[in-house]
Amino acid sequence: MAFKDGFIWGAGTSSYQIEGAAFEDGKGMNLWDAFAGYGDTILNGETGAVACDHYHRFREDVALMKKLGIKAYRFSINWPRVLPKGIGEISEKGLKFYSDLVDELIEAGIEPMVTLFHWEYPYELYRQGGWLNDNSSDWFLEYTKVVVDALSDRVTHWMTLNEPQCELGNGYGNGKHAPFQQRQPRDLLIMGHNMILSHGKAADYIRHNAKKPAKIGWCPTGPVTCPKVEPADCVAGVNGKHDSRGVSFNEGNNDPVTGAKMTQNYPKPTPEAIEAARKASYATNGAFFTHSTSYWCDPVFLGKYPDTLIEDFGDLVPKFTEEEWKLVTTKLDFFGYNVYFESGWVKQGESQYPANRWMSAPLTNIGWPVNPEVMYWSAKFHYERYGLPLFITENGMASHDWISEDGKVHDSYRIDYTARFLRQLDRAGSEGVELYGYMHWSVMDNFEWAWGYTMRFGLIYVDFNTQQRVLKDSANWYREVCESNGDILFK
Repeated sequence: MAFKDGFIWGAGTSSYQIEGAAFEDGKGMNLWDAFAGYGDTILNGETGAVACDHYHRFREDVALMKKLGIKAYRFSINWPRVLPKGIGEISEKGLKFYSDLVDELIEAGIEPMVTLFHWEYPYELYRQGGWLNDNSSDWFLEYTKVVVDALSDRVTHWMTLNEPQCELGNGYGNGKHAPFQQRQPRDLLIMGHNMILSHGKAADYIRHNAKKPAKIGWCPTGPVTCPKVEPADCVAGVNGKHDSRGVSFNEGNNDPVTGAKMTQNYPKPTPEAIEAARKASYATNGAFFTHSTSYWCDPVFLGKYPDTLIEDFGDLVPKFTEEEWKLVTTKLDFFGYNVYFESGWVKQGESQYPANRWMSAPLTNIGWPVNPEVMYWSAKFHYERYGLPLFITENGMASHDWISEDGKVHDSYRIDYTARFLRQLDRAGSEGVELYGYMHWSVMDNFEWAWGYTMRFGLIYVDFNTQQRVLKDSANWYREVCESNGDILFK
């Protein structure tokens, strides 16, 4: 088993999705406060104005996390909760909330892990141009200083920006997220440049000014393409079952729900198919560069923009100064990666995945394909390319959960999904990928960015009308995973 001593087992959330109290105690507006619920932007016109009411119930929630058995909790700071206008005056009440949360977690034996930005951009700074403004990285640095100075005496793990792909690509590219805009590549390149520089300035400040030695990570997501294997290339296992792509869904020892014996055989792609998948995983894809892994990670880890980006956009790509490059490439301790599904698959001789790549694939309720092997291939590709310990900072599935007549939530499908992905992570670790930790997404049901309250990712069920919390079956199972350091996955 590849989950060594010190491997971190935890779960995560983001502030807007759970906190509520959107306009209390002097908090300023973020873009979601300003634009969510406007028109048909969010399903059913729902917003995160109340969400899980975590702002008032955080002690109750931490107590549930303790019952859940997680060793670490990743949460984000709502930027305008501590700086109502994004810069300038500090909200002492807002800062106290996060300080109290950190203390409560530590008292419960749970390590607090802070994400500085999970899309909670201050509306007042947006009115000044937001990420397009040349001062935006300095604004982010000012905010970083406030949070780090207040919490770094107790917080060790820091993540700068979460999923900048979604902040830029969905917020300003395809218009699916707040502020629901569609801008030209020229603007997007400037904004991305300033976001990467914001990361660099924040990481540099944390590295040199945190009150206790810091562990710092960068947490993008991005498409990962898996190599396709024809069924004939697969080694038949106990039941020999593979889907239409040749992917085994029976990769563990025992099914976590039924206890049935399962095969440990894996598809064996050709070196050519692997190379095609690797190339597709790091393509910048022209105007779709906002969602590219290499666009966000090559500057931070390799000190350069991808060649294909320069080929596509030439002089439109902003340039970092020598001093800025030093900030952008500040030494990090781990690569935080959010992984949910594959972008597609390729086989030998193909340059891209087919249009019907998800045909007959199992799907979660949100419509994302279930292919656990994306965990293995993303871990393998990213470690080979960037060389940093891999921290899975988000992984989970959406479903339509409900409380049964017995008062419990029976989500066996989440147990099955998570077990399969974790065994694939272990597979990567057994082949030499250095594994840092795993954060289940999410610790509790919450507001979903486009789907409101119709999609549930949590280990803890939340009735959004009554704010009742219930530990799901998956929560009790995950407790055993955490307590056994993953051993239960292989028994």
